Amino acid sequence: MLVTCRRALWNLKRLVTVSVTGTLRRSRDAKVQKPIGHQVTSSSTARTLDDLGDLDRSILRCLQEDGRTSNASMARAFGVSEPTIRNRISRLTAGGLVKVTAVVNPRTSGFACDVIIGLTCEPGRPLEVADHLGRFEQMVYLGHTTGRYDMLVEMLFRNDAELFSFLTKDIPQIDGIIGTEIMHVLRAERVDFDWRPGAVGNQIQVEHPEQKDSDD
Repeated sequence: MLVTCRRALWNLKRLVTVSVTGTLRRSRDAKVQKPIGHQVTSSSTARTLDDLGDLDRSILRCLQEDGRTSNASMARAFGVSEPTIRNRISRLTAGGLVKVTAVVNPRTSGFACDVIIGLTCEPGRPLEVADHLGRFEQMVYLGHTTGRYDMLVEMLFRNDAELFSFLTKDIPQIDGIIGTEIMHVLRAERVDFDWRPGAVGNQIQVEHPEQKDSDD
């Protein structure tokens, strides 16, 4: 009888322990998983320039001046902590609004032949044509347009011989193109590799961090 009672008490203690442990485990799991429901999705990260605060705009201006500007330099310049700068940059890049990358100026790297091509396509095939054209490494810009052309593209070639080869060998291989008009750019008065909309550039004047460091 005594053994039976002890065994019953042991089973009861084990049951309570398992129950409490399971509750604690579920509680810990809930705490760990709770942020999942609040993760930023692509739809909620669709920020625009109008959503940026003064600090975001200041960071953006610095990165446009020099993408190598360190977080520490910007933190000192703007009077905030380095983690704050890092978090702001993460928010800007996560939503696709900003991308910090190296940009090559093709016009100073051997691609001297600049052309704009207007293309007319068969009805219903512009997207198919654009998909093929977009695979060429010489492509700089491709846009679907209204007007006399179905799309306009800008391409850079090393020389006229390379352009001639593209027009006579590559273009005829792309189905869906009815006609093309080639416009050779003789002189480019303005080329922007770092587009700076007024919403960013005209908000506040900020001393560049690297300049401030050199004055210290």
